[in-house]
Amino acid sequence: MAELISGVSSFEGITAAVVNGADAVYLSFDYDNAGYTEAEKEIRRAADYCRARDVKLYVSIEQFPADDEFSSAVEYARLAWRLGADAAVLSDLGLAKTLRTAVPDMPLHAGSRMALFNSDGMMIAKAMGISRVYLPKELTRGEIAEIAKNTSVETVVSVQGDMCSSVDGCCLMCSMLGGQKDTRGNCIRACKYQYSMVGNRFGYPLSLKDNCLIRHVTEMAENGVAGFLINGFSRLPEYTAMVTNVYYNYLKANGGISMYDCLSALEKAYEGQEMTDLFYTDKKGELMIGEGDFDQRENPEYPAVRKKYRSYEFNRVPVSFVVIIKEGEPVKLTASDNRGHVVNVEGSEPGYGGKYEIRRATVMTQCRMTGGTPYLCSEVRTVIDKGLTFSGQELGELVSKALGELTEKRKEFEERSVYAHTMPEHIANREEKPVFTASVLKADQLSEELLQTLPKVLYIPLEEIKGGDQMLRKFLRSPDLTVCAVLPRVIKDGELPQIGDMLKRARSLGVSEVSVSNISHAVLTRRAGFTVRGDIGLNVNNSAALAVYSRLGLTSAVLSPELNITQIREMSKPIDTEIIAYGRLPLMYTDNCIIKNNTGLCTCEKPEGITGTNGMTFPVVGGFGCRNTVYNARKLFIGDRNDDYDTCGLFAVRLVFTTENRSECAKIAERFAGSGSYEPTFYTRGLYYRGAV
Repeated sequence: MAELISGVSSFEGITAAVVNGADAVYLSFDYDNAGYTEAEKEIRRAADYCRARDVKLYVSIEQFPADDEFSSAVEYARLAWRLGADAAVLSDLGLAKTLRTAVPDMPLHAGSRMALFNSDGMMIAKAMGISRVYLPKELTRGEIAEIAKNTSVETVVSVQGDMCSSVDGCCLMCSMLGGQKDTRGNCIRACKYQYSMVGNRFGYPLSLKDNCLIRHVTEMAENGVAGFLINGFSRLPEYTAMVTNVYYNYLKANGGISMYDCLSALEKAYEGQEMTDLFYTDKKGELMIGEGDFDQRENPEYPAVRKKYRSYEFNRVPVSFVVIIKEGEPVKLTASDNRGHVVNVEGSEPGYGGKYEIRRATVMTQCRMTGGTPYLCSEVRTVIDKGLTFSGQELGELVSKALGELTEKRKEFEERSVYAHTMPEHIANREEKPVFTASVLKADQLSEELLQTLPKVLYIPLEEIKGGDQMLRKFLRSPDLTVCAVLPRVIKDGELPQIGDMLKRARSLGVSEVSVSNISHAVLTRRAGFTVRGDIGLNVNNSAALAVYSRLGLTSAVLSPELNITQIREMSKPIDTEIIAYGRLPLMYTDNCIIKNNTGLCTCEKPEGITGTNGMTFPVVGGFGCRNTVYNARKLFIGDRNDDYDTCGLFAVRLVFTTENRSECAKIAERFAGSGSYEPTFYTRGLYYRGAV
């Protein structure tokens, strides 16, 4: 039977989930801000509670830690494993590699921020020692079934809860606009803000309805999905309680609850919020658009729900009793559980010849009264001498005492062994000043003037590499630069043949290098014989990740724009590294076309924009698979800070051209080539000098 997992962010959330039938809890806890002592207290409390109730505890370490945060992330995993957690959920490959040494026995799960959309991704996960993958929300029923059936890695699907407009792992909205990292649980929920757009069909064009896949869980279980996740990380415990209860009743209680009753109960859990299953049913579009945030604290259902999970227990742990009532001896009761724990308690001696003779039926009744405890009576064996009397109340007290002692025994835990970890050997920064590279979105941004500035590498989307473009051919023939094809950030299994054909076309034109934003795409491109570079979507924040990518054959990588200059300078760089020095940063990557939703037409070739209530306009550009990228309203610019980035040991600084025309591209490149003076009118330094938390 598939595992029912509730995502929570507090101990009260754990209680709410467990009392309502969750098989496992996925705890997202900001250990770094809490400090080691508080983290130890929280994990010990959570692990003891879950262990006593046969509930799995998975801890989230889904951030992409910088080098100065890396030890804290590893130490949190060591702490969680030592105190009894059952697995760590992570998204950083450097962290995964390190934990294989520091906690070699700890199961590792790949979080959805690793964005593993295809079978190659499952293969990479298995090779990295990952035993379970949380699949992206954008996969359809057929894609989920294909992956679940054809991989030895377990799969989990998020079936209920809040949905970010962006593909997980591809959102920089929080950090760039609010200085807070989404991976630290500090999401500012910018996709729920109000925006205006051409057509003005929706006031909240980025806001998606809640995910709801309860209609499809039986089908997914039959196809081999190992777990269902209820996303309650940003919701109140009362929401978690109500939704977990609905899914438990439908999946496991065999109570014959109707789908109508399920949906009615789910609607009550979050009043006013609509729900959708259109990613799963492959009918994505404008019907997925919601109405922004709702105030979930005004739900009239919550007081009763809260009272229940704070005062009740979910009876799930099987316990068997042996009761011996013999003349002249204290009454003996033994309770034993499914793990081999045994508790013996004794009462007073039974009477003889009284009015109420103790019978087996009475003993059975008392032993089955396990309400208010995690236990479910599975067996009662008795030895009772005839004619004896014994108070049913006292027998009930013995049962209660035995179960209390049993719970304490179940909490007992011999702390596990953990091991030291070391960062990869530090490689001294290269002394040469970085060159510059350039990326374009369209082939018509290329010009003779840009070619003359000689960027070391020209990055161009794979779908833009076509045989008839004469200017691109000039770049391809230049002996002084390399043309590198940029793969889409998301490639599903069904899209691989099309990508394969485009790679063959690029190869025939002389392209030999490919840039990837998803590690699973490195398998495809290396198989096709290309040299592979890493792009922004890899979220490279630490030296350990660079070391992993080096072993996987990547020759370079773009460092995360969430790093500051000091962190960049101090990183060990086993492969060439780049940072973005100019351009609009990609804030979101969506699989639900914002442009078509708001115009009613497929006009992805014509960039649109969304305008916030502060008047700032964020360009929206269509791409492969009718997916969109939302770019920052302000351009990043550090062209006047070369004294800073020249000393960071970088291979290159990259210029990212998005909405610029060919003349603007050339002028900007001239500035970085040392022969121009271009500077944007309005720009941002990004996080290079202020950092993100």
